[in-house]
Amino acid sequence: MMEEPTTPPKSSSETLLEMVGRRMEEDQNSANAIFVSDLLKRPAEFRQTTLDYLTALFDISAYWNNFLVLDYRGVDLYYKPHLERLTEFIIAQCERLTVKWDAHERSSFMEDLKFQLVGKRSQWKAEALKRARRFNSQNQPSEEVPKTLAATGDSLAVTRQAYILPLLQQKGMSKSKWATVAGVDPSVVYDYLAGESDPRPDNRKALAETLGLKPSDLPE
Repeated sequence: MMEEPTTPPKSSSETLLEMVGRRMEEDQNSANAIFVSDLLKRPAEFRQTTLDYLTALFDISAYWNNFLVLDYRGVDLYYKPHLERLTEFIIAQCERLTVKWDAHERSSFMEDLKFQLVGKRSQWKAEALKRARRFNSQNQPSEEVPKTLAATGDSLAVTRQAYILPLLQQKGMSKSKWATVAGVDPSVVYDYLAGESDPRPDNRKALAETLGLKPSDLPE
């Protein structure tokens, strides 16, 4: 069961954002390992196994990003758009995982997945509103993170890492290896994932193609 992260003490060198990112990556790694193991143990159940994996990825990101919501504006400006981008990411993952499936089976599976994602978006929006309501009633927003992350580099970092890190893991790449294979300076990758800068068009193209994506697929 995933545990709710607490706000780090002022003496801690790890911010809430860093803690959320670390725990989310740990849970994604665990989900990936379970997915591979289950496929090997029960290949005949590949459809349900794949559905469980994709919905687990959605839940992990939605769960941890929920803890970055500190007010109602955060729900509207950060969390809801994050869920929409997360849905697009999960669908893109589905397309990659099912590319060799029978066309009818693939289409049917995609419909099932989209139906589940509609329900999960509603569920997590409700959880975010509940959290915002609690903060509003307490009127005690944390001093450790901004009241809303929508317009900050932290928001970009969360969105970009939630999309990119699972792709790097699937391809067995570290951040530095991604930079090396793409032929860009490592600082381009680290600054991009930290939400501190946007790659130049040529670097964006190289980074995207290394992951089998179009430049427009990389989160802004």
